[in-house]
Amino acid sequence: MKHLTYLEHDGADDRTIYISCSSSKEFVLPLTVMLGSLFAHVDRSWKVVVYIFDGGMRTSDRNRMLRSLNTKNADIKFLKIRDHAQLKGLETEGHFSIASSYRVIGTMMLPKSITKVIHLDSDVILSEDISKLWSVDIGENYVLAVQEQGKDHQYVSSKGGMVHYRRFGIDPGTKYFNAGIMVINLEKWRQDSIAERTIDFMRENIKYIQWYDQDALNVVLANKWGELDHRWNLLTQIFSNSGWEEGPLESEKKYRELVEHPYIIHFNTPGKPWHFDDVHPYRNLFIENLKKTRWYWTWKLQMWKSCFVKYLLPRGFTRFVKKMLLSKNY
Repeated sequence: MKHLTYLEHDGADDRTIYISCSSSKEFVLPLTVMLGSLFAHVDRSWKVVVYIFDGGMRTSDRNRMLRSLNTKNADIKFLKIRDHAQLKGLETEGHFSIASSYRVIGTMMLPKSITKVIHLDSDVILSEDISKLWSVDIGENYVLAVQEQGKDHQYVSSKGGMVHYRRFGIDPGTKYFNAGIMVINLEKWRQDSIAERTIDFMRENIKYIQWYDQDALNVVLANKWGELDHRWNLLTQIFSNSGWEEGPLESEKKYRELVEHPYIIHFNTPGKPWHFDDVHPYRNLFIENLKKTRWYWTWKLQMWKSCFVKYLLPRGFTRFVKKMLLSKNY
């Protein structure tokens, strides 16, 4: 991995961190938990400005989120993205969620005065000061990111990587990065129209890509991104590896540092820590952060309901209820 240096920040004018994230109405709860963990760990000498690409959040949910957060030294701005022109042609493709593209399209909406931004997916928890990530020198890279960590995802040619990488002319040994946490060099990003090229690629190759905008970014930015310390994005798939050797870490010591002391935990598989039956090793950390928000008892009630339906209702009655709900005769 290329060695990345840290920048010194001496003046007051440059002590602002810019964050981007996105949410639809379904992801307001994890977004609230993520932002709470962000604000809880950041050095208070920094100001944090958060841009939320809003794909249809309800006003009541947005207000509940804001009441849950300690926004001292922070500013949260909402940018409506639901009707953005770049969505045209993508929303008709039914096998992906259109919300996946918000992190790319949203960069077109950020003020031109911002030259760098950290993108954070909603399904992450921070346990480290984000100013340390902000202080990593991005150099001439378009983005800084973390290589995928599961044995079947680390390269474009991996089993779970990019299925049609040959079609796109990419070398099989090209590393595949996860787009859930990115430090984006907005100057270079805008100069070379990365967002527009990524969206165009998705629209033209929708039937050939498996991971939607992440595949597209890995094509457009192949070998043009810098690697972060893996602790900035602990991915769930690493826990499915049979040993540290199957991951991208160069030693067992580095592997232990990653899984035992991650800076950001990313719940990047379909099973989420707010789901009833999730077994992620860091689920309890998510719940502890959830307890600090106004969403906790809403979530708790839903868990009780799920437990009742799954374990307490007689199975025959449950089948009857499902049949009744699906039948046109009721």
